[in-house]
Amino acid sequence: MDIISNKEKKEKLRESVVKMRERYPGRVPVFILKSHKDKLLPDINCNKFIVPEDITVTNLMALVRSRLSLGSEVSMFFFINEKVIPCGSDSIGNLYNTYKNEDNILLIYYCGENVFGKFL
Repeated sequence: MDIISNKEKKEKLRESVVKMRERYPGRVPVFILKSHKDKLLPDINCNKFIVPEDITVTNLMALVRSRLSLGSEVSMFFFINEKVIPCGSDSIGNLYNTYKNEDNILLIYYCGENVFGKFL
């Protein structure tokens, strides 16, 4: 799935990812975006992350929840490329190696659900 359609910008992004991987060999580039289907959660103010390969999905989700200032009554789900729900114990490095796109970026979409019965 492409997040950038302009070829010039896409090439700049690829170059910056290569430089970033050389500079930080133990980290991976991750874009975290709000799902197109979500109507509950706010947009995240910073969607580009360089995270350690050994961080788990649960730890990354906690970081995103704090950035979004979510309360405990809202449940949040991650989707890789809007199709795959990752296990909380999966490392981001393993997911990156499996699901990175042609720009060598891992795209994670988040979606919220009011699962505890409180009206927002």
